[in-house]
This record gives sequence, structure tokens and C-alpha cells, in this order.
Amino acid sequence: MRKRYLFIQNYPTPYRVALFNCLSEKYDIECLYVDTSPESRKWDLVLREATFKNFFSEPKKLGVLGRSFNYACIPGEVRARRYEGVITLTSYPDFCTMMGVKLWARRSGIPEYLWVSVWRGYKVSSSTSILSSLEKYFLNVINAIFFLGVESAISYSGAGAELARKYCNIVLKGSQYFPLEKKYGLDIVRRQVRGDPPPKFIKFLVISYIERRKQIEYAIRLANSFEEIFLTVAGSGDARYESELKSMASSKNIEFVGYVGSDQKKKLMSEHDFLLFPTQKDSWGFVVNEGLYCGLPVLGSSNAMAVRDLVRDGINGFVFGSYKELEIVFVERIAPMMRGQNICDYNDMSGAAIESMLRYNKQILANFNELLK
Repeated sequence: MRKRYLFIQNYPTPYRVALFNCLSEKYDIECLYVDTSPESRKWDLVLREATFKNFFSEPKKLGVLGRSFNYACIPGEVRARRYEGVITLTSYPDFCTMMGVKLWARRSGIPEYLWVSVWRGYKVSSSTSILSSLEKYFLNVINAIFFLGVESAISYSGAGAELARKYCNIVLKGSQYFPLEKKYGLDIVRRQVRGDPPPKFIKFLVISYIERRKQIEYAIRLANSFEEIFLTVAGSGDARYESELKSMASSKNIEFVGYVGSDQKKKLMSEHDFLLFPTQKDSWGFVVNEGLYCGLPVLGSSNAMAVRDLVRDGINGFVFGSYKELEIVFVERIAPMMRGQNICDYNDMSGAAIESMLRYNKQILANFNELLK
């Protein structure tokens, strides 16, 4: 009899659907989505491609002492089923939902694995009020008791911190499975750039939701500073921030193209030399997977988990931590390489980007099979 596991996550994504489909070949995989707000949710993807059973729960608001907490109830149909384990994969956790999952799993005798890539205990905005100080203190105590105080997020019922860290390490190696057999409009293209004559422009591409934490101003400042850079910014979002970015753009070699779909994204990635990902904070950053898959070396911020996990500095891209480091990488490493002095290194880097994604996908499946065995 096959083992049955329940995955809990916020909403459907293409890479998770593909991961669960692969795992369904060996296990009975079911998934509970706890954020079913209609905007931007790919329900059609789940219904069309999922080979696993799905459940949905609408989050509710819980008011406590003037504070508002989100929580999602576990549907009765899920509670009535028996699972070998429950795995929570969310980047931005609802504390009440996670506590509900833990208590239900313990009462039912189900081992549960709770993973949150940005979990550091439940965070409360800093305040000098006595109420907020007490609230933060007790929530940190709860984190230490129920979640073992394990940084980055894993708990295993009935286990000590050592076993919890073991599972944490398995899952945190990645769950962003990029389905190579279902490319979602993207193509593997190994780049071959000729060094003679050297290209007129070094072309950078930013594909991002437009918001301040993405630090797109880093890309604008870089393009303003070096005339050989051609920068394309694709995406939509915060209109005020986008207006500020356009006002900053003094170089005529900067263009904003707005939101792009799969076909446009594929075209843009085939026309540029580097994917630039300057985020201030990202629990992952799936565009990094897409860029590498398309053979596009990534110039990425170390503030994104995708960059830390996937980009090998000087092999399939470059990593920076500050704007000053970004400038240094361009001046000392990228510009000499693209001016023809070491152009073969760029071609090798493009090939390495593709190979790194092929290896990464295999490793993800191996990691999850180890977790579920």
C-alpha cells in the first residue's frame, strides 16, 4: 500500500504542481491550498495538469486584543483522512494556521514537517508599547516550545532539534522544481557570443514585480553609470515606485516594457546577456530558475535564496551583496569578459547555467524522496 502525504501551501504554482506530479508516481500525494483568493491564482493549472488530489481552504481573520491574525481551517474531509506525514511549504506563514496544523497533526498522531523558508519565529513589528513587548515575548516562547527554535523553519513532532535540523536541511535544499518536460513557453538556448567584433552593448534584463524591496534602482544606477550597458526592465506593480525609477533613468539605453507573458519572456531572455536580480529580500526568486534554464547567466543579489542556492559565482553567474559590489563585478569581471578578452568564458557560463538547472532538478526529486521514504 502506498504512503499518503499531505502538502500544505499558499496557492498553486507551476513548479510545485510539477514536483507533486512526479512524487505522485511513487506516493499518494494530496495538497491543501490555504490562500484561495481569486486574484493571480492559477486554479486552471491545478485542474488541468495535477495528477494529485487537491483541497482548498479560505483564510479567515481572527481578532485578538486589537490585533488581526489570518488563519485557515483544515477541511473536514482532510481531517478524516489518514496521512503518513504532513508537510507545510509556505514562504509567508500564517502563525495561527501553522499552530492549527501542528495541533491537529499531534492529536491525530501524524508526523508533521513544517518548513518556511523565511521563518525566524513569528515576527511582530517593533514597538515600545508594553502590549507589543509582551506579545512578542510570548510568541517567541511559543516558537521555542512548538517549533524547537530551529532557524529556517522546520518542526518534527516528537523529535528533538537534531532530527528537526536533518529534515530542515533536506527540504531547504530546494523545492522549486522546474519542469523541463513542460517548459511553460521557455526554451533551452545555449548562448554563443562572438568576441570579434565585441558586442556594442552588454544587455541586462530585469524581470520582476515592481516594488521597493526588489531594489530595481540598483539596475538603473548601473545602467546610468556605464554607457555600454543596455537595460530592459519588465514587470508591473507599484506605480509610484515605477515612476521614480523612470525619473532616475538618465541613460537612453534603458527601456521599460511592462508586464510580459511567456512568449515575450522567452524572446527577452534570448535577446539579453545577463539576468539581473538585485532584490533586497526574497524567500526564493523563481525568475532565477527561468533565466538559468534559458541559458542566461544570472547576476544576482545574495539576499535571495534562489541566488544563494543556484548561482555559483563565476561559473553560471555572479553574486553581489551591495551596490558597490555590483559595480565591482561589472567593471572587473563582466565588462572585460564581454569585450572579447575572455568571451569563451561567457559561452561556457551559458552552458553551465543550463547544466546547473538539470542537476538541480534531479537533486530536488532525490531530496524529497529521502524525506518521504
